[in-house]
Amino acid sequence: MKSTAASWPATSAGPAGGGVLYGLAIAVQNEIPVERLRHMMFAYPAFHRAVEDALTHPGHD
Repeated sequence: MKSTAASWPATSAGPAGGGVLYGLAIAVQNEIPVERLRHMMFAYPAFHRAVEDALTHPGHD
C-alpha cells in the first residue's frame, strides 16, 4: 500500500454509518480522486448527504 502524507480518523453515526465509512475506505485504498467522487451517484442520498457536502465544501463546518 502506498504511503500518504496525512491521514484522518473518521467517525460516522446513523443507520448507514458503517456503509458510509466502508465506501470511503474503498475510495481511499483505490486512490479515487475527489473530483471523481463528487460526481458519484449515491444509492441512498439521504444517508450520504454529509459525504456529498464534505466533497463539495471541504473544510467548511
